[in-house]
Amino acid sequence: MRLDYDILIELPQGVTLTVRSDDSDYKVTNVNGAIDMSMDDGDAILKNCKGSKFSFDFDDGDLTMDTGNGEIYARLDDGNATISNSSFEDVEIKVDDGNINLETDLSDKGTYRLIGDDARVELTVLSGGGDIIVDGDDTSVRATGDFREVESTDRRSIYSLPNGNARVNIKTDDGRVRIQKSVDKI
Repeated sequence: MRLDYDILIELPQGVTLTVRSDDSDYKVTNVNGAIDMSMDDGDAILKNCKGSKFSFDFDDGDLTMDTGNGEIYARLDDGNATISNSSFEDVEIKVDDGNINLETDLSDKGTYRLIGDDARVELTVLSGGGDIIVDGDDTSVRATGDFREVESTDRRSIYSLPNGNARVNIKTDDGRVRIQKSVDKI
């Protein structure tokens, strides 16, 4: 017998939220404090969460965020990380069997690490620029015309995007990487 239910918890917007769970899905809306989630099996959807510190540790689940800033650490063994409309300065996202889709501003003082094994990594730069270094075995890299290729070998590709000094490191084996600059909408 399977029992499904929803629980609605209302919190002050600036509260720090800590979640420890085995088999549940979570939808978190309008929490502006730090968010720390650790789950075995489950998905997390964060909407309009404008805190500056995020930490996720998932064994089997997906992470979806529609905004974010400050710092984020995410480890997903078997899942996807999809983060849009963000302006992070410190990023470390690791997936084993999944995909990373990060849409963010790049800060000149920022540190960005995207790591995937058998993963597809897609980075969309909303604003800013800098160097994007892609390391990996059997990794294909596709970059839009905004990026200038600085180096390309069997194991490493380096691209530069004007208007900034951020440093982005992407590491994946047997993966695909796509880097692009966002197109301004009129």
